[in-house]
Amino acid sequence: MFTNFIVVTLLTQQLLFPLAITETEQRTGMMYRRGWGEWAGMIFVFPGPQQVGFWMKNTYLPMSIVYTDEELNILEIHQGIPFNTEVMVSRTSRVRYVLELDPAKTNLIFTHYESFRRSLKKKLQRRGL
Repeated sequence: MFTNFIVVTLLTQQLLFPLAITETEQRTGMMYRRGWGEWAGMIFVFPGPQQVGFWMKNTYLPMSIVYTDEELNILEIHQGIPFNTEVMVSRTSRVRYVLELDPAKTNLIFTHYESFRRSLKKKLQRRGL
């Protein structure tokens, strides 16, 4: 289903992220997946800054859900609990990207977030995203 991917290298690890760009990709997200596999997470790309809401309906995997602005600065972090139908609405309308992260990768990503942010931003810009 996902055809666009980005790889970000942190230290010696290559982190693979599918991009959820289309409405169908964004509506489905990580629903129904039983494992992270080779993915470190998923990146939702919105056409512009906006208020967003995410929920965990039909989602088996716990995750960190990170709302970021245009520059990938962290605005909010939510903990996604499997099958929770409560919508996690952003407190701001400045959300441009949402990162759904594998809990096994969050420590690496957050510890080196500035490097991760810069690398991811360059890769998104090269694609016009």
